[in-house]
This record gives sequence, C-alpha cells and structure tokens, in this order.
Amino acid sequence: MIVYLTSQAAFAQSVPRSDTLFGAICWAIRWLYSEQELAELLAAFDDSAATETAAPFVISSMFPFFEDASGKVLFLPRPLGETHVGDSLQGIGAHQSYKPFRKARFVSRSVFEALAGGKLSEAGIYTELVKGEQGNFRLHGGALMTQAEQTRVKVLPSLVSAVELPRNSINRVSVATSGAGGQLFYQPVASARALPGLNVHSGFYFLVRTGKPATGEMIKTAMRFLADKGLGGDFSVGRGHCEVGFDDTDDIAGDADGARLMTLSLMHPGAADLQHLDRRRTETFARMERRKGFLDNSFAEPVKQIWKPTLFMLAEGSTFPRDGERKIYGKLFAESHRREGLGFDVRINGLGYTVGMKGGEER
Repeated sequence: MIVYLTSQAAFAQSVPRSDTLFGAICWAIRWLYSEQELAELLAAFDDSAATETAAPFVISSMFPFFEDASGKVLFLPRPLGETHVGDSLQGIGAHQSYKPFRKARFVSRSVFEALAGGKLSEAGIYTELVKGEQGNFRLHGGALMTQAEQTRVKVLPSLVSAVELPRNSINRVSVATSGAGGQLFYQPVASARALPGLNVHSGFYFLVRTGKPATGEMIKTAMRFLADKGLGGDFSVGRGHCEVGFDDTDDIAGDADGARLMTLSLMHPGAADLQHLDRRRTETFARMERRKGFLDNSFAEPVKQIWKPTLFMLAEGSTFPRDGERKIYGKLFAESHRREGLGFDVRINGLGYTVGMKGGEER
C-alpha cells in the first residue's frame, strides 16, 4: 500500500521519517481505538520478533513525489553502493560535473527499478548525464531521472522546500515576545511545492506492508486522523496538516529475487543483523545516523518532556546482502525499564522496510 500526503502546512524541522511515523500511528491507534488495542498490536510485534515471522506492519520513511495532469512520478532514496564512476574521470570539467551527480539524494522510480533489476548502473547514468541534451538521464533538484521525467518535473525548482520561518516565543506572564521568557527565533520547516495555475505540485508518500487487511484499515483510520491533527512536531501551531490518499494496488518491491536488499526506512540492527553485517562488511554500503528526540506524549497523562534514548540506525538507501530466507531486518526497540511518570514502555521503530536488488555478480 502507498499512502500519499499532500501538504497543507509545512512540517516542523524536516519531513517525518519511519520512526516518527510509527510513533504517530501508534498514538493515533491508542486514541481512536483503545490502549488495549495498541498493547495487543505491540505484543504482536514482540511475538513476530521471537518467532522470526512477519511483523504486523512495516513502514518506510516519507519520500517526495511529483504530480501533474499526466500522473505521478515517485522518487526514492538513491541506493548506496560501490561505484566505479570516478575511475574514468579525466580533467577538471569531468570532476566538476561529477560533484552534483555525487550529491544527488533521490532517484525516480523508473531509475530505481532499472538499478534494482541490474539493467542500469551508476556509471551508465553518469555516462548519459555528461552527454547533455543527447543523454537519456537528467539531474534536477537533487534527483536523478529520465529525460522524459525531467521535462515534466523541471517546472518546479525542487521537490521539497526547506527554509527557516520566524516564530515568536511568548512570556506567559508579561505577554511579551522579548526579554526573559520570550523571544523571536527561526525554525526550520520542510514542505512540498505547488504551481496551482499549472495544476502541478509535489507531495510526499510512504509505503506500508501489512499481514492482515484489518491492520491496513486501522492504519488508514490513523492516518486520516493524523492528517487532520497534524503530523510531526508543533502541530499545535498548525504544522504538518495534509490531505491523505491511499493506493492499495501499488507497491515498490524492487527485484524480489535479488541477492541484495536496500532499506527504505531507518533500520536499527538487531543481534542477527549485526552478526550478518559484520560477516559481510565489505559488501555492505550504509550511512549511519544518530536519532534522538523528545517523546511524543500528546495524548498521555501529563508528564515532563522526556528525551528518547539515542539510537544509531542505518539510513534510507543503505544496501547489504540478503541473509538467506530471513524476513525480518532491524528491530522494534524497547527500553528495558519504564521511565518515571510514564504509564507505558518506550518503543522506537527500527524495523527495516527492505526491497530487493540484484547484486554485482548478477548484473
């Protein structure tokens, strides 16, 4: 299932990722259904980890899409992997053209599927890029795409707008925005782009895999609620409001029989993952990220603001060899002790939403 979000207000700080999405969905289930329903769902995650069976659901992080009258163009994180592009670079001009190519964060769905299926390599993309107008691929707004896709997408300078907006902190006693207790500051926000006159806009989407249709319906209900409430931080001042839509017939699976996997979510390695990645370290290409933030307790009993534990995760786009027939990668982190003042255990989603890719030996 693909969940599409069309922004009506910017997201605070940055576009939500898989750990933030999971927490928001869990809080929505607790609020809309019951705490017992959520407890049973989390227990099912624990059972799946113990039995090494499929989790109740896994979700990816959010990625951008472009939409015009011809339909949508979806973008995914650029796969990390071994590249031999630099081996053929000669001259200052070649190196200068390589810099923006190296920094591209996303690839279009068509480019990803060609990479995943072993029909295309990064070296092949770069060879076409340096041909300019005669090449089959383009780089625009930090994303690699086909020539036909760039013809449509180029009306937007970028897919995501990341800026800083002014905000006032108010002293509740003096009702002033300056002096002790009040200040003017700038807050990073991220949002989609739109050209209403041309009926063109970008948006965000994420992927969901569920084991049962009922779980999928529960997630849909939760997302409708979150779209109205606001997703992510600072929803009380209007951040994160969006329109939501669902496509039950579509999914992005890459090459189902590929010898490699790429994660489309933040992935917190479990014991089996650490052993596997250590054994295959020379074939693993990953970017580690340190994740830390405040616990979302919007609908809990009033407690002081609590930091989540610091976790290190594999970032979206990390690739590694498949580990036999194992279905679960990453883990749902659970703290070993309950925090003071909390009536629940802290959980952080680190389950990998993986898609298959052909390995170098298969290309």
